[in-house]
Amino acid sequence: MRERPARHCSTKTGRCSCRSGRRQSRRSASIGCTLAARLEQVAEPSLALNQGTLYPALVRLEQKGWIKGAWQRTESNREAKYYKITKAGVRGLQQQTERWRRLAGLVDKLLLNEG
Repeated sequence: MRERPARHCSTKTGRCSCRSGRRQSRRSASIGCTLAARLEQVAEPSLALNQGTLYPALVRLEQKGWIKGAWQRTESNREAKYYKITKAGVRGLQQQTERWRRLAGLVDKLLLNEG
């Protein structure tokens, strides 16, 4: 198994020389620290991710065929694994989004004593 490069992300959990400050399209490939930076950016309240949280999730998604990872050189000339969502991943995301919305709706009903 290939060793993962050191994390250098400009997130709450580290610094990165990657393109985390740039806006990424939904379908463009991203490295793990870029994904962590984006999740921290959109999370309300603030969410701090570390390698122990993010990388096992990426491995599981890759094993399911929902993302595809490929080793490439970054703009700063270090190796990093870039991840891109697959067609199966888009379908899985849609299914999981629908499931989440149903569960969130149920929790709302329970909390508000509706139904």
